[in-house]
Amino acid sequence: MATRGKAGYGAYWSVTGLDRVLRERTPRIGPWLDTSELSVGETVEAILAGRERARVA
Repeated sequence: MATRGKAGYGAYWSVTGLDRVLRERTPRIGPWLDTSELSVGETVEAILAGRERARVA
């Protein structure tokens, strides 16, 4: 799979472009968690620790 061509974003989006749009234009509703350097366990702990902040009125 690692050598497979990446065409899932279509002709209009590059991975970088899609990332930028999501970061700049998506409303900040609820917590946003960067899990890029967290283990699965650390991610679960962070989610549970912030669950009260995750409540959206």
